[in-house]
Amino acid sequence: MAEDAGNGTVVGSVAASDPDTVGSLQGWTITAGNDGNLFEINATTGEVTVAGGIDREAASSYDITVRATSTDSSFTTRTFTISVTDVNDNAPVIDAAQSFSVSEDAANTFSLGTVTASDVDSGTTLSGWTITGGNTDGIFAIDSASGELSVVDNTNLDFDTTSSYTLSVTVSDGTNTSAVETITIDVTDVSLAITAGQSFSVSETAPNGTSVGTVATTGDDPVSFTIAGGNTGSAFAIDTSGLITIADESAIDYETLTGYTLTIEATDGTTIVSETVTISVIDENESAVGPVTDADGAADSVAEDAGIGASVGITATATDPDGTDTVTYSLTNDAGGLFTIDSGTGVVTVNAALDAELATSPVIRI
Repeated sequence: MAEDAGNGTVVGSVAASDPDTVGSLQGWTITAGNDGNLFEINATTGEVTVAGGIDREAASSYDITVRATSTDSSFTTRTFTISVTDVNDNAPVIDAAQSFSVSEDAANTFSLGTVTASDVDSGTTLSGWTITGGNTDGIFAIDSASGELSVVDNTNLDFDTTSSYTLSVTVSDGTNTSAVETITIDVTDVSLAITAGQSFSVSETAPNGTSVGTVATTGDDPVSFTIAGGNTGSAFAIDTSGLITIADESAIDYETLTGYTLTIEATDGTTIVSETVTISVIDENESAVGPVTDADGAADSVAEDAGIGASVGITATATDPDGTDTVTYSLTNDAGGLFTIDSGTGVVTVNAALDAELATSPVIRI
């Protein structure tokens, strides 16, 4: 029988027989097991009916003892089991005083844990979890099927602004909805810190105002930043957001300094923290090759009968301040093809027959 059966619902009829030819059955009674007088039996027919108050959550079955009496005063008794089938007639109950915690720097999708509830009705499935109040700024969400709490918008998750949230939640079993229950979420403070191991790079030809990179921090939002050391030539500046920019482009020269290690300080108004960041300078081919000179610096001459390939005595030399390029040599004015220069070594040699009477001092340019 169902637990919601109304009064008068027939549970069943008890049958009995009397082998004696004298007398007849009469006087059906329930003699035991009918605590609370939940059942009645018809004294004449033996029909058992509900008298009220059946609750499967109180008992899933009842054992009643029935007595049948004959007109000759003989009687018999027997115990019968009445099973009660469950009906979804109770709302689920969310466990009280549940609490969770979350760090103020928690990322979106971070799971805080799962809200728990129970339902005394058998075979029900809890679903439809809902946050009905207290979710300031929409920071949290609850999975409608499982009750798992998570962070969905950490923009305003800040211990210094709100250190605790009290959320109102409900859940359904598909038929009945629970009463509203509150859960507590405590926000834990994270101390201000500058992320270690940060590095940036910048071209040696970058102009003033060029963005180098932004210093990352964790915990409390910093109020201000300062470059406390390593800023050779005051090459860099940092603003209140932690953005490093070029302040003096003339101070940045790969050939002078290939990198900087800056000591950065940040403060939240109470605490000051510091960390080093590195800035690598990228070399650029921004310098012209230095002046071409003769290696020995002396005046040179060559006999008019010198053969082709003879050294003139001139070895050109030049340097590149960048130090990364290969210097090659060529003649831009070769005196009519009389001379040639080795592109790698800078050595000038005779390239054709010479005649002093035709040109005593030919001019070449390297």
